[in-house]
Amino acid sequence: GEPVDLSFAEIDFDPRSIGFFPITEWNANRRLDEDLNVGIVQEVVHESEQDWVDQTLLQRYLQEAHSKPGSLCPTLVGYEEDNRESQGQELILKVAQSRYYRNVAIGKCLREHPKIYDQAVRRVQTLVPGASGLENLITHAPDSNISLNVTVSSRTGEVMLIKRPDDARTWGGYYQAGPHETMNSPMPGTRYHENCFELARRALWEEVRIEPKDLAGAIVFSWFGYYLPEAQGYFFAHAQTLLSRNEIIQKARRAQSAFEIGRIEWLDPATSTIERILATWSSGPWSAGQDDHGRTFLPHAAVSLTQLNRVLSQGMMPRVNG
Repeated sequence: GEPVDLSFAEIDFDPRSIGFFPITEWNANRRLDEDLNVGIVQEVVHESEQDWVDQTLLQRYLQEAHSKPGSLCPTLVGYEEDNRESQGQELILKVAQSRYYRNVAIGKCLREHPKIYDQAVRRVQTLVPGASGLENLITHAPDSNISLNVTVSSRTGEVMLIKRPDDARTWGGYYQAGPHETMNSPMPGTRYHENCFELARRALWEEVRIEPKDLAGAIVFSWFGYYLPEAQGYFFAHAQTLLSRNEIIQKARRAQSAFEIGRIEWLDPATSTIERILATWSSGPWSAGQDDHGRTFLPHAAVSLTQLNRVLSQGMMPRVNG
């Protein structure tokens, strides 16, 4: 018979339209595995000065944000991706030391000066000898951080939505699809960086008190790239739990970072539902509309939900027995 005409993409959505530029994706036949090819983090000397923003302008934002410096964190200055199967398809992140407030500063600067952001987008599309436009842009980026979003699914498949408190330092009142966490730098005197799997487990524990025994299997990573509006390296991952919605809520109430949760709701990850959320981010990287329930979502939620849709359609998520 004739082959069935199937679209390669389950959902027609380009994350670059809201500032997420892909570096690599994982799929059913090419997975990020903690035992084989986990993303390695290497600290290097950041030799290139940032050239996105006039330093005098950026310094004003840094001084304003420095009143709450936040924790030490790595900033992405480069990466190496080896796709050869014989090499384990490795992803190596090259980082320098930063602090959280620098992410806040550059994010606010680019939001208030969108022409600077537009110039950076054009640079991504510019060929540079020996590197892609994105690689070159990252090499000369302002210090920021590396973050992760991990979706949390109940044992019956509903996705956890977390409303951020209205007084949160960034994105107050917005909904996110599961925990969102920043990668830590090593303690002074040590050289060990946490990898993306350790970051995901820490995010689950600190924000919703979910631990490995609560999961149906390994955490699934689907995407790594660059969130240009905050000069930020970014991972998307997904956790299938063995828990009911009420069990997850009870755990979240006792979590270390429970104060960062304003409200918990649940989402059926049907394609039509996700598409309605994507429609709220149809006007570019700076402004979001509301969905049918009056909710405003982080741009990260738009990407995390499309990624979840993809890993579910490819059968990448662990199965819940019974």
